[in-house]
Amino acid sequence: MKVIVAIAAGLSLSACAGVQIVPGGYAITQPDGRVCTHEGGVITCEFPPAVLAQMEKARIAQEQAKRDQQRAAQEEADKRAEADRAGAEAFAKTPEGIAKAAEEERQRELYQRTYEASQRDAAANDAAHHISIYKKMMADLRAQQKREYMVEQESGGVVDMNERYRIANDIVGLNEWINEAWKTYKANGGKAKSIDDIA
Repeated sequence: MKVIVAIAAGLSLSACAGVQIVPGGYAITQPDGRVCTHEGGVITCEFPPAVLAQMEKARIAQEQAKRDQQRAAQEEADKRAEADRAGAEAFAKTPEGIAKAAEEERQRELYQRTYEASQRDAAANDAAHHISIYKKMMADLRAQQKREYMVEQESGGVVDMNERYRIANDIVGLNEWINEAWKTYKANGGKAKSIDDIA
């Protein structure tokens, strides 16, 4: 009786589209091409070699089409770039192109002159700032020097030679710094006529 039922079930399944009887069970072909084999309680699904070959062929064709599309796009871009270059070269030879090039060159030279002038102004301003600081430091040293003379007079001739030497040495050093800063100031177009004119 069981044999008759099994045969009947097998005939029923084989009559369905996409169903095959296999040893130990049956296999069903899925819409995506996979074949799912049912053997007892175990189901395994895989693509048959022919379907895998078709899928690989389609993948290769898709990649080739993508490469062809990219190559065509690059060729088109190269053509546009070449056309633009040729157009620019042709325009450069026209009166309008020559005038435009001359104006661009004039603008570049103007920018360069403006930039260099701003750099010189910045250097001159920086030098003037240092001169001003050095002059204030010099005034402080002169005040210290004057006080030393006053102390000498009030003390009956007692002299701190180390302090006098320090003050004198600092004054000489500041004079050197002021002179160097003045050279930089004038070299960069400073308008003051003398160091005294810088506050």
